[in-house]
Amino acid sequence: MKGWQIFAHSVRQVFGNLGGALRVSGVLFALQVLVLFLAGKFFAAAVYGRPSFLGTIVGSLAVTLVACLIGIWIAVGWHRFILLTEMPDVVPKMRLDRVVGYWGTSVLIGLIVSVAGLCAMWMVNAVPWRAWLPLGDPLSPSVRIMLLVLFCIIVIIPLGAFALRLATVLPGVALQGGLQVTDGWDATKGEVWTFLALTTFAVVGTVLMGVPKDFIASYFGSVLAGQAYGVIMLWVQTMIGVSVLTTLYGHYIEKRPLDQVCFSTSSKLV
Repeated sequence: MKGWQIFAHSVRQVFGNLGGALRVSGVLFALQVLVLFLAGKFFAAAVYGRPSFLGTIVGSLAVTLVACLIGIWIAVGWHRFILLTEMPDVVPKMRLDRVVGYWGTSVLIGLIVSVAGLCAMWMVNAVPWRAWLPLGDPLSPSVRIMLLVLFCIIVIIPLGAFALRLATVLPGVALQGGLQVTDGWDATKGEVWTFLALTTFAVVGTVLMGVPKDFIASYFGSVLAGQAYGVIMLWVQTMIGVSVLTTLYGHYIEKRPLDQVCFSTSSKLV
């Protein structure tokens, strides 16, 4: 199954190049976590009305924007590391034109996906589910889980696959200019099932990685232990996510075989 091959390759891309992954993202990700922590503090202050609601909202938005830009900096650095063998020093070189272009294309893709999501939600709400599915008590845990799974199958996974096809162009924006937002969509025609499978693996993987957080916090008797695990898993999800995009771009747009969408000191993923 090609979806699994792409997902597995993207995971190996990170852990087969762990030193490079840490060089690209280590310092920047730590900074991003700090900035997100500050964003949370600003937001909490705004919610509880201290001391200036407007000031705290502006501060929250500002630090969130900075965190997003740092995330794009990481993504651009990783795409260039894998596809151009551009080795970073302490942090990847800040290519402001590429970061801004990546940001703009991401916002455009987000708007397109948001419109598609609203249309999907309208269609879901228009269907008389209660008449078709006599599920019993809608508040019972089993029914909630069933509805959540059904919602993922009908809405989340198709919408994610749609977004992923569009986002295939993003690594190209990190490498060069002049690309259209539809280039990724055009390059992945006929690969609908591959993208549905890939999105399913991503959703399941994200859920599974989040499961141990409360157990770890309980086992060590510390909320901080659970939070530390959450930060590590956030890094893993971030790097695998940008690696999936890197693999998709290299394979579908640059037409590389999967085993050549990689970079390591031995020129081969382990």
